[in-house]
Amino acid sequence: MFKKILLFVAGLTFLFSSIYALDLSRVKTWDSGDILTHTDLNAEFDNILNHAITYTDLSATAAIPGSMLNLAVPGAIGGTTPSTGAFTNLTTSGTVTFVSGATTLSFPAVTGTVLASGRTNTNSSQPAFLVTPTGNQNDIAINSSVTVAFGTEVFDQNNNFASNTFTAPVTGKYLLSCSIQVYNIDTSASTYAVYIVTSNRNHLQILDPTKYSADIPSGFCFSMSVITDMEATDTAHVMIYQTGGTQQSDIVGGENSFFSGALLF
Repeated sequence: MFKKILLFVAGLTFLFSSIYALDLSRVKTWDSGDILTHTDLNAEFDNILNHAITYTDLSATAAIPGSMLNLAVPGAIGGTTPSTGAFTNLTTSGTVTFVSGATTLSFPAVTGTVLASGRTNTNSSQPAFLVTPTGNQNDIAINSSVTVAFGTEVFDQNNNFASNTFTAPVTGKYLLSCSIQVYNIDTSASTYAVYIVTSNRNHLQILDPTKYSADIPSGFCFSMSVITDMEATDTAHVMIYQTGGTQQSDIVGGENSFFSGALLF
């Protein structure tokens, strides 16, 4: 009976080492004089069936078939007795990628929490910014593109905004928004246009002031939002263009005007 139990355990060891490509050197080697107890047997089953894996069990190119685990670089995985089908820890210095069929889920090598409990996605390095003008830009030029100056950063997560310009750190779809308050609209001008200028295209809002019977000292607010495509190193900034009329219009600073953006995906 004792030999049958040993053969059974040896068979399980061979089976799981073949299926999971594991180095099961931690499984105890039994000598003929050893007494096999139920505690020993349970420990062996826990070690094999729950496969408590550490980096010493895997070579640099080891793979466990069945879409369960694939490590390109050894790392610290799991506790001593993790729950079946789960690991508690994954430590790596590079991007972590999980593949299931045609679906790939990648976690970049960034500082901060990428996936928090409760299925809330958070990432302190995700590009996002909100900026406002420090003061007014008075008497903006006519018949010329004027860059709106944003000297106050409310926040600039990942530090991608500088010199009135946002620079995309990665390729993706970005949400860009702006609201520009302009005082002293001249009704003798043929048009006013505010642009979000990106490397791929311009997004604009146009005002025809001639439909008003008199100048508008209290101003007009140009507001727009767009989801736009940007490649890495592409830029975005805000411009205003007054066609004709008198040089008298002012861009209002402070919280009256803003420019914001964030990477969506």
